[in-house]
Amino acid sequence: MSATGAKTAIAPIAAEIPGLVNYTVSIADVPAESRYDGIAQLYFDSADALEAGFDSEAMDETAADPANFANGEDVLRFVVEEGVVVDET
Repeated sequence: MSATGAKTAIAPIAAEIPGLVNYTVSIADVPAESRYDGIAQLYFDSADALEAGFDSEAMDETAADPANFANGEDVLRFVVEEGVVVDET
């Protein structure tokens, strides 16, 4: 994942995903030394919102776009429930 692609090309498409409340991108400090260049995280308020978002046309467009800058074999998708361990914000 390139920083430019994830932050500029996909962000406007992802912003149209129904129920999406947060979209973050983390890029490896030294991509050449990392198995993965970066991570994009999409946040939803509930499992129902996630399901609706994943079933949307905007998600189809978002999922199709990484093929323009990422190796499809290296794209992984995880659905998780985040547990905050430390939050000093």
